[in-house]
Amino acid sequence: MNYIDTLCNIPEHIERAKPRLKSPIRNQIEVTTGCLDDYLSEDHKVRKVWMYVEQLDLSQILRKIKAVESRPGASAIDPRILIAIWLYAFIEGIISAKTINRYCKEHIAFKWLCGGVSVNEHTISDFRSKTEAFDDLLTQSIGVLSYQGLIKIETVAQDGMKVEAHASRSSFRREKTLKEHLKKAKEHVESLKKEFAENPNGMSKQQAAAKKRAAEEEVKRTTLAIEELKKLQQQKAAEANRRGKTFTQKDKENVRTSKTDPQARIMKMPNSGYAPAYNIQFSTETTHKVIVGVKVTQSGHDYGQLGPMQEQIKERYGYLPLNVLADPGFLQHKDVEEVAKTGRVYIPCETTKTDKSPALTEMKNRMETTEAKEMYKERAATAELVNARTRTRGLTQFLVAGVKKAQIVATLFAIGNNMMVWMNNQ
Repeated sequence: MNYIDTLCNIPEHIERAKPRLKSPIRNQIEVTTGCLDDYLSEDHKVRKVWMYVEQLDLSQILRKIKAVESRPGASAIDPRILIAIWLYAFIEGIISAKTINRYCKEHIAFKWLCGGVSVNEHTISDFRSKTEAFDDLLTQSIGVLSYQGLIKIETVAQDGMKVEAHASRSSFRREKTLKEHLKKAKEHVESLKKEFAENPNGMSKQQAAAKKRAAEEEVKRTTLAIEELKKLQQQKAAEANRRGKTFTQKDKENVRTSKTDPQARIMKMPNSGYAPAYNIQFSTETTHKVIVGVKVTQSGHDYGQLGPMQEQIKERYGYLPLNVLADPGFLQHKDVEEVAKTGRVYIPCETTKTDKSPALTEMKNRMETTEAKEMYKERAATAELVNARTRTRGLTQFLVAGVKKAQIVATLFAIGNNMMVWMNNQ
């Protein structure tokens, strides 16, 4: 008795006809009519992403496009497509250009954004990594919300978020080892040149170019690693001097940097472990949780990061917030005094040196009031929410190397966050 007969309680002596089933026929030729719009619901969120991108001024990007009308050459991909692809990918928690490229061929929402325009992994990745206009787009993302009366930057919360770099701890090397690697890398470049000269037909031009490019890239990365190592040695020597300690030759020899991502630094992570990482500073407006400032740093702590972020906000929007909320890790006397010239700082302060700074004394007294304690609750409600939002959407490890590219990625996440605020208020 088979499985179906058992379910139907059919006795074994009664013969049963073969069940009639609907089975897939995948080689059937079908003729269908329709357009991409027909396959996407009218209320699909990807339509709002496109509406948002259409409001942005992309003149800074368009000016760099060499393909122009009335001249020969292939047309460039509309930058609105690439921006929209990345922003929709942010919503879906996708940060890999390779994955996005696959979705652009398989997923109807991504296909709708492309609108028949062909994209590939390198185009998608290069646009994210090389387009410095994202900083301007972040400013515009605030402008769109401000123009619609959704936000006014009065109170901001600042917090740092450590994100693992595109490097492992095993990629860190001391100066002696890096110099040995550099010597071998240069020798390899010279040997390739000799090989190509003696046997020009030994491999295809594409293979030769790929080998040459890889060898030169190794020289470039190792050289940069040595340069970063020397900077790190100077920083550690200066830090030891401030603490009244001696920076010995052994200490200098033990300093290491990564060959994979020379600008990454070993930092203490939220899980109490240590890993190569960058520290992203987010400054967020407390009412609608809009990110108004973002900066990627190589510092493993938040000390001294308050002032630079306030300068960025002023440069970006022309004015400073009235209230600034931060945790004790940001408490630097100079920063508090500077911010206090135009606004109020809210940082829990237990220092006994307040008599040396009227601004610190005022802040400490303010933090003891009920009003200040209520306002300070917004810090965690704002900063922690934004950090969690970016992490759940994939910002757990950078897939690019270097401070500059990491800054672009972090800025892209900030734009995505602000776009979601706009979408939720439509």
